[in-house]
Amino acid sequence: MFYARDGRYVPLPECANYFISVGEDAATSRNFDEQLVLALALPTRAYVAALIALGVVRTILVEPPKEKDLAEVWHNIALGTPVFVKEGTKRVKGQFDGLMCNPPDNRPRIGVCFPNKKGWPVNYFLPENCIISSLPSGSTMVLPRPNPGDEIVNDQRFITGFIPQGNLNTMLTKSHLNCLIVGHLNILRSEIRDTTFAVGLETIQDKQAKSVGEIIEGKLRFDEGTLNDVLRVRKFSSPNQTFMTDIFPVDARTSLKDIDCNNTVIIYDGAASFLRWRNSKERNVRIILLDRTESHFDTAVQVLNSDYIARASDPTHFKWKNVPSSIETMSFLGGS
Repeated sequence: MFYARDGRYVPLPECANYFISVGEDAATSRNFDEQLVLALALPTRAYVAALIALGVVRTILVEPPKEKDLAEVWHNIALGTPVFVKEGTKRVKGQFDGLMCNPPDNRPRIGVCFPNKKGWPVNYFLPENCIISSLPSGSTMVLPRPNPGDEIVNDQRFITGFIPQGNLNTMLTKSHLNCLIVGHLNILRSEIRDTTFAVGLETIQDKQAKSVGEIIEGKLRFDEGTLNDVLRVRKFSSPNQTFMTDIFPVDARTSLKDIDCNNTVIIYDGAASFLRWRNSKERNVRIILLDRTESHFDTAVQVLNSDYIARASDPTHFKWKNVPSSIETMSFLGGS
C-alpha cells in the first residue's frame, strides 16, 4: 500500500505493515472461550487502529470461522432474530428458532421459521447458508449479480488489493461486526474515510529493478481508495450498505455493553478509551494502543500491569512477531 507525499505515491513505512500483521494474527488467535488481551506502547497512534482493523477484517473475511465457531456464534443469537436463508440467487427472510447441535451428520443446523397461513413451520439449514439480517425489512432480497466481484474489480480495484475477488460477494451481501474501534470519532473519520491511499499494480515485469523507488516511478499503476472501502465502517456507510467494522466514540453517552459484539476484535485507541471502557466487554480479543505522549499513559500502564497480575492463566498462545524496536508489547488472557 502507498500514500501520497510531495505529489507522488511512496510505500507505507515498514511499521505500517507490522500493524496490519498484528490485526491478522489477532484475528486468527480468536477463541470464543477466552479474552485475549494485547497491548502496545507506541511513539504515536496515528493510523495504527485503522491499520490493525484492516488486518482483522481481511483475515476474518478471507478465512471464515470453522463450523464449531459458527455454532458458538449462533448460540448467542436471540430467538426471533430476523435471518436470511440463501436459496439460489435470492435470500428468503425468516426468524431464528434455535440451534440443532447434534444432527445425524454432526454438522450444526440453524432453525429458521417461516410464517404462513398454516402456522410457523421450522426448517433447518447449515450455518453458511444463513445470515443474520441487517438489511431493510422485506421478504426477499435479490443479489446484485451472480458474480458481483467482477463489477467491483472494474470499479474499485483498490479493494482487490486486499480482498480476493472470490470473497467480494460476502463483503457486499453480508454484514458482520468483525472489529470495533473505541476512540475519537473525528480522528478516525479523517484516517479511515477522508485520507486517500493507493495500491500499486505491477504493469511491467522488471526483475532488474534495483530499488522500490525505481519500481514506483515506472513499473506500477496506482488505484486509489480509502481504508473505509475495505473496513466498511457502519458509521460511515449508508443504511443499505454492508458493514465489517464500527466505531464507538470514547465520549459516548450510551454504554459499550449495549452493543452486541461478543467475539468481535475490540481496539481501544488510546489511554482514555481503555480506561473508560475496559470493563464493558468479555470474550473478545482486546487490543490496547497507548501513545507514550498521552497524559494518561502512566495510569493506563498501571492498570494494565494490575490486569496482568490478575490474569486468568499463563502463558498465552499469542506470539508477537518482528516487533519494531520503538514498540513495547504485552499479551495475556484476561479474567472473566
